[in-house]
Amino acid sequence: MVLPAFTVIGFVAVAVNPVLATALFLFIVRNGLQTGLDDPAQNVLGGALPAQVVPRLKFLLDNAVLPGAAAVSGAGLLLLQAAVVANVEVLALTGIALAVLLVLAAWWVRSLYVDAIYSRLRTHALSLADFQQAVGRPTPDQIVELQGYIRGADDKTRQFAAAALAKASPDAFASMAPELLTSPDPIVRRLVFQMAPPDSIALDQLESARDDQDGWVRAAAAIAGVMSKDRWEGSDEVLRSLDESDAPRDRAAAAWAAAFVADGVTVVKAMGDADPLVRLEGIRAFARMKGEVPAVAGVLIECMRDGEVEV
Repeated sequence: MVLPAFTVIGFVAVAVNPVLATALFLFIVRNGLQTGLDDPAQNVLGGALPAQVVPRLKFLLDNAVLPGAAAVSGAGLLLLQAAVVANVEVLALTGIALAVLLVLAAWWVRSLYVDAIYSRLRTHALSLADFQQAVGRPTPDQIVELQGYIRGADDKTRQFAAAALAKASPDAFASMAPELLTSPDPIVRRLVFQMAPPDSIALDQLESARDDQDGWVRAAAAIAGVMSKDRWEGSDEVLRSLDESDAPRDRAAAAWAAAFVADGVTVVKAMGDADPLVRLEGIRAFARMKGEVPAVAGVLIECMRDGEVEV
């Protein structure tokens, strides 16, 4: 939208004061925005499109749209040649009219683009990074739409929308925390503790998480308590109980949490666990700690020889 808007401004300047200086202003601003803002923006937005679409779209733009636009512009200038020679304001007014049409077209295409992004969201064909690239800072209407997806029935869409809202609008996500913590979906409950600003989570919400049936939710709550300005005293107890649990999922959650508190002992223990799920999570925690884990060499070698391919 920036390039079309400044194109209108440039042509208005030429119409008001048709001298060389204003014409140069139009040329410099237009080309500067084209190379410095518009082209990079196209590349970023293209990253949110399906991989198979981007080359075709670029081919269409470079070999049909741009040459076609140049041909139509040239034909239009030939038709206006006599009038332009007599009065340069005619060219400026024509430019204003075309630039306004460009603004309207850009607005229409933007709405189509956003609709396409949300369509991909509904079909689970979009990553969180792509969504952020495509939408950027969401509008109030888009926030409401994401909240609608969070309250929807589809598990994957609900979880993706929750993560997207947390990334794009932390305040709106934090305001939904009381509602989301009552969700039957444990991943959504976990995302509240994992992605909401730590200081936005109330103490009673952390205390309630002690009794959550899902170990990953308890682990995320414990880490949120650790990250909070006023550290939650129950964090250590929750993490310890997860680490000592008989349930592999709980021990895996403890391994995940260990990376956030630099608990190398728990990471090493997880990497040597009898359950492959726990070992795999221990390796991930080891990677997040950038290998700064004492006494890890032995279990790391054993993991390299592990019979489980994923490990």
